[in-house]
Amino acid sequence: MNPIDSMASYLAKVIRKHNEHAGSEIALKYALSLTINTSLATIVSLLISVITNRFNEAIIGICIFLLIRYVSGGIHLSSSLACCITSILIFVTIANVPTEYTQLSVYLNIISFIILLFTAPNNIKDVSRIPQKFYPLLKIVTLVIISSNFFIKSTVFTAAFIIQAVLTMKYTYKIVSYFERRVMH
Repeated sequence: MNPIDSMASYLAKVIRKHNEHAGSEIALKYALSLTINTSLATIVSLLISVITNRFNEAIIGICIFLLIRYVSGGIHLSSSLACCITSILIFVTIANVPTEYTQLSVYLNIISFIILLFTAPNNIKDVSRIPQKFYPLLKIVTLVIISSNFFIKSTVFTAAFIIQAVLTMKYTYKIVSYFERRVMH
């Protein structure tokens, strides 16, 4: 068991021991693991962004990435530690892209739009409380968010969108599945 899951398991046991009305230990461990993972990834990314003098970009990048990920879904890693490390890499990458909005940024926005037009929402059925009847609306919201960057012209947004678009592609699922099988065996 990795450190994040160990901490979540320990905290879940403590909560259950001191609160008989708390949810099941399994449910608590899952929720705590998500909370620890997201908090740790965010804090480490923000600390790195202070060192690289990109704190504002990190705040904006983390927020826009989490927003676009919430409405468009995407792959989930089987290990909370791998997820945390990957999230840190994504957040730091988004925060440290060059600031000049160029023609490449426009192309990457268009590519993100096209990918998410076909893939969003993706893999949210078992991880979101949003009813399936709202999935078409989630696609529209995703595309509106991406389209907003044609006016905002933020390279931080562009980086968040293209990374998220890639995380919804079936090829990404195949690559991640391959590596997870190799690491697990």
